[in-house]
Amino acid sequence: MDTKPDMWRDRPEREDRTTSFQTLDAVRPATGIPMWVKAAVVVVLMFGFLLALKSILGW
Repeated sequence: MDTKPDMWRDRPEREDRTTSFQTLDAVRPATGIPMWVKAAVVVVLMFGFLLALKSILGW
């Protein structure tokens, strides 16, 4: 007695699967500006605003 459904009769047992992870030798896509540069710019801007606030208030 065959227990396999008819829909699987003409298909291969197992299809090739693709991996969802990247290997170490894969080329990384080019990214934008690094995060440490963005953080440095924010710190410099905050320092500039602090100096401007001090000069406005006369401290």
